[in-house]
Amino acid sequence: MAFWAKRGPDSYARVRFKVAELLDSSVETDAFDALKSLAHDADAGVRAAALKAASGRPAFLEIQRALLASDPGWIVRQAAA
Repeated sequence: MAFWAKRGPDSYARVRFKVAELLDSSVETDAFDALKSLAHDADAGVRAAALKAASGRPAFLEIQRALLASDPGWIVRQAAA
């Protein structure tokens, strides 16, 4: 995942979605930054995948709360709940 963090996000939403899924079990420090970035992606599916991957991580709680309260995508709000 360090490679992805250095390279930056892919232009394809499906790739970013898969990265979020892969970060679900990652304990790398880069994982938090990558998930934080993906949680603010333009694609609602990517944002939802990032929230699911970050579920249970205390450091991500404020991001989850903010997206639950204000994200326009229902799938994102559902993932944040």
